Amino acid sequence: MRAFISLTLTLGLGAVPAALPAQTAGQEGDEIVVTGPPTSAEAIPNFVESVGARTVEGHVARWNSAVCPQVTGLREELNNYIAQTVTAIADAVGARAGGEGCDPNLVVVFMAQPSQFVQTLREQRPAHLATLDLREREAIASSGAPARSWAVSELRTRDGRLVRQLGSPTLDTNFEQGGSRGVASRISNELRADFSTVYLLIDLDQLAGVTMQQLSAFAAMTALTAAGVDEPISPARTILNLFHQRDAAPADITDWDIAYLRGLYRVDPAQRAELQRSAIAGHMRELLQPAPGD
Repeated sequence: MRAFISLTLTLGLGAVPAALPAQTAGQEGDEIVVTGPPTSAEAIPNFVESVGARTVEGHVARWNSAVCPQVTGLREELNNYIAQTVTAIADAVGARAGGEGCDPNLVVVFMAQPSQFVQTLREQRPAHLATLDLREREAIASSGAPARSWAVSELRTRDGRLVRQLGSPTLDTNFEQGGSRGVASRISNELRADFSTVYLLIDLDQLAGVTMQQLSAFAAMTALTAAGVDEPISPARTILNLFHQRDAAPADITDWDIAYLRGLYRVDPAQRAELQRSAIAGHMRELLQPAPGD
């Protein structure tokens, strides 16, 4: 991973435009309040389906190890601001943040012409794209979007033992677990999908009108979900739509974003995707209920 970080620094990363303002208020210790009722009975399930559309072997993947961000391409204080926002939100929603000196597993890169960077990865570091099929690799390489992301995931047993190595087609479905065989069912197959690395590339030339508060919230939500950002999320109450509706984009991470993240990091990671999504939606309904008297 550190070799990858070194590679990003040799590709001519630019400095952040002076017009991109940093927020002065610190993220650490700020209380995150979830408020606001759903707009319809279908809104929350639709939102969960849209954000959690990417699955790995029938599971909605998430971080089960500590998240350790490495942000490059902006001024140092802005890189640090984004990294600190990611770790603060991770702690707030039930994910774990790595400590000082942890090995980076979340790579956020700001640069001009990200397509050239993806092409360099394809030629020199193909393992970093190993979990993507050919169509997905072509889409990421040719995309002109302001942001593009992908995740490298792995299958582990419920208690964390690695079952499939990254990029390996071999899956041991009769794995030994605690002296007994894992038993598959329609509810759980005793496996979970873990992020091992998440990548987020953001085009420096397409940041007009975006604040640091928005950008750091977008990075955090993308990092913790690996949600696809090529198409708008519906309903639109999410910072993930930052680059699709800039004039109407939220100023920060939203109540729906936080509710989704708290649901994602509470559900059983070994459940099948449809049950995970149902549980996440249930948690969101609870969190988004209006307070008495509202």
